[in-house]
Amino acid sequence: MLRVENFRSISSIPANVWDGILSVNDVFNTHQFITVVEEARVENASFYYMLFYDESELVGHVVLSSFSISLDLFISKNKLVRRIKRVFPDLFSVKILFCGLPVSFGQSNIKVKHDTYMHEITGLIIMEMEKIAVEEKINLLCAKEFKGNESGLYTEFPKSNFFKAYSLPYMKMVVPWSSFTEYLKSMRHPYRRGIRLSLLKSKLTQPKIYLPHESFSDYYPVLVLGDITLLSAQDFYVMYLSVMDRTPTKLETLNLQFFQGLQRHYQSKMEILKVQQHGKILSAGILIQHQNELTFVLVGRNQAKDDAHSYFNLVYGIIQLAISRGLDRINLGQTAYWVKQRIGGEPTDVFIYFKSRNPFTNWILKKLNHVIFPKLNLKELKVFHAHRSIIPESKSGEMVVVKKLN
Repeated sequence: MLRVENFRSISSIPANVWDGILSVNDVFNTHQFITVVEEARVENASFYYMLFYDESELVGHVVLSSFSISLDLFISKNKLVRRIKRVFPDLFSVKILFCGLPVSFGQSNIKVKHDTYMHEITGLIIMEMEKIAVEEKINLLCAKEFKGNESGLYTEFPKSNFFKAYSLPYMKMVVPWSSFTEYLKSMRHPYRRGIRLSLLKSKLTQPKIYLPHESFSDYYPVLVLGDITLLSAQDFYVMYLSVMDRTPTKLETLNLQFFQGLQRHYQSKMEILKVQQHGKILSAGILIQHQNELTFVLVGRNQAKDDAHSYFNLVYGIIQLAISRGLDRINLGQTAYWVKQRIGGEPTDVFIYFKSRNPFTNWILKKLNHVIFPKLNLKELKVFHAHRSIIPESKSGEMVVVKKLN
């Protein structure tokens, strides 16, 4: 039987202990990242940590958090829902206990060293969630977020009356090209033409990225890459809020303290790629490279659209950066599907497990599962002339590059 240690702050757990069972690519589960989230008190959340030991060996850990969300998260476009919210603005606001962090980057925050421990650890997590829910008078429980077939590992949740539901799809992109020119040549004409038209706004045929110390003119839109202090936390936060104001589906809203924390803890690990013109920042993205992958963490934009096609050129710049560094994959996140599909991004289904402690409410929620948590059906696009060289997803939902295209 496993031994469990419980904590209320990540600061009570040594970083080398917590990080000892993580993979290199597990960037949103690190002690450092969780410290940023906890210190910022994103969504004013409360935190709970569990460490699982087989005798003296750490074999798993999890972070739980409780905070309030709007239950109409995925159905906010429904006309009836909007009318009800105008009359009763707080009706859909409920407190939920999550198995996961109060920030959503398409990650699960359950880490298990070996699948043989999965059932016992998941059972212990459910027991702890039930205990906390009783103590804090929380009726709704949610475990998030599981990509692809990964959710099949967590069979204990359905056994405890959790039901499986859709979250927002996660976009990722395999990068088998050796140059941006080769990337363009691999595309079908309509998609290649769209990229070239956007690049023409910068008078370019392919993205060119400058470093802050290099000399350049920004009479036309220009890409500049630097560490995460390239923009102040305040400036990026304002641009991020501008994006969130236009986003119909908000998983959460990050606060200024979160961006300040990223700058304190990640100056040498995260980068900002920005599009600027005439001294004004039009769009910017926070990026993190880990092993052979590049993750598009967050975006900030001043306007929904601009004549410079700045968001499009920002995304093309990210592709150029990944190709130039010889990386295998770009993780593109859970928004802006139209743009990301047209550049070659591919969606992976993401799931959650949800439960009400009230049996009747849980029955109603299960019946309304596909209304409250509808599957976002993305149109399949044939962007490239031929299929890229990948093998099917593994049980963890990951795609593996077999070889680079010649």
